[in-house]
Amino acid sequence: MPLAMDPNQKNRIVLECDAGKDPAPCFVYPFLTGRQQRLLMDDYEKIDNSGSHSENLDRTFKTAAKFLTGWENITGPDGSVVVFDRATLEDVVSVLEAMELINKLFLQQKMSFDDKKKRP
Repeated sequence: MPLAMDPNQKNRIVLECDAGKDPAPCFVYPFLTGRQQRLLMDDYEKIDNSGSHSENLDRTFKTAAKFLTGWENITGPDGSVVVFDRATLEDVVSVLEAMELINKLFLQQKMSFDDKKKRP
């Protein structure tokens, strides 16, 4: 079954600042279809071509949140668990981290060798 059609497949993205943490905070996306990748790329390209910095910020967070389906091990400054809500992504990450999520989403659209071994 293609990865994008398998509802059990998840693409977990860990920000560079969280690499090596156990458990690692991560952002969960599905594996994208070609059409979804095209939509993501269209949105990504609009970030640099908008008229104002405010519009760029809005587009960046909306693009990073577009296919986001959850997050794991995300806690607030007080250590409390942050409940997933796609609309609050900009309360959780900086604009540079949102760009990192978008870039990693493009780059991680394949399974690792270890993930393939776990697949039924």
